[in-house]
Amino acid sequence: MHEEQCSYWIWGSGDYRKIQCSKKPKVYRNGKWYCTIHDPEYIAAKQAKRDAARKAKRFLDDTKIRRLKAQDHYCANLSVEFMENNQSEAVE
Repeated sequence: MHEEQCSYWIWGSGDYRKIQCSKKPKVYRNGKWYCTIHDPEYIAAKQAKRDAARKAKRFLDDTKIRRLKAQDHYCANLSVEFMENNQSEAVE
């Protein structure tokens, strides 16, 4: 390992072996030097941000599904004539 290189090992392109990242190290963590991309704290923060976005989207999707199910349940009990007569009021 060269001290002028990041300590992270990546898959080489086309060949099935790992090679050392050739970027210059910027941070020293856990006794090793890492470039900005492979910094363990940066990776953890990026993953936490991605997880939070997924969780928020999943919450919104679940809320939307619950609302649509409640709406379907409510509308299932209405007659077709009632819905047709009150459609113009709902559009406004």
